[in-house]
Amino acid sequence: MVVGLWVATGNADCMAGNNMRTRQVIGILLIVFGLVSLVWGGISWTREKTVIDLGPIEATTRERETIPLPPLIGGLLLAGGVGLLMVGSRQRA
Repeated sequence: MVVGLWVATGNADCMAGNNMRTRQVIGILLIVFGLVSLVWGGISWTREKTVIDLGPIEATTRERETIPLPPLIGGLLLAGGVGLLMVGSRQRA
């Protein structure tokens, strides 16, 4: 009932504020991923895997996994993030 009332009132200012906030967050995330791609060439992490587990005796291995990101994708992510931030700032003015 409350959701229906909120939609029926058409609070456009609140909806526009959420939309701008979402654009800003997505823009910042795109910039971060773009910079990571350009600086490190991708995203990598280490995964530990248990090979043997016999009571108190345990053997594990570490596997390094990488998602390579070409510089072109990093540049596009960076440009898209900056573009989203600029669109959000222009709509406020």
